[in-house]
Amino acid sequence: MSAQTNHSSTQPDRLQTRPTNASQHPGEVVAKRKRRTKAEMEAARAEEQALQDDKAKIHAALLQKVASLEDQLAQKDVKDKNGLV
Repeated sequence: MSAQTNHSSTQPDRLQTRPTNASQHPGEVVAKRKRRTKAEMEAARAEEQALQDDKAKIHAALLQKVASLEDQLAQKDVKDKNGLV
């Protein structure tokens, strides 16, 4: 019926990688993160704790300062109210 054709002659010789993909690594989509040693983690945690402690001290000092200013204003208001300016 129909003549058989040689399919191997109609296919390309070999599949080629596109030039833009030649230097890409699709298997390494997400780079691995370096793991830190136990000593490095302890140092990082100690540093983080020290920063938190410093922030807490600064926050407490600011609260104390604000409370002191509020107290002074309240005392001044009482004096003004009593006419002791």
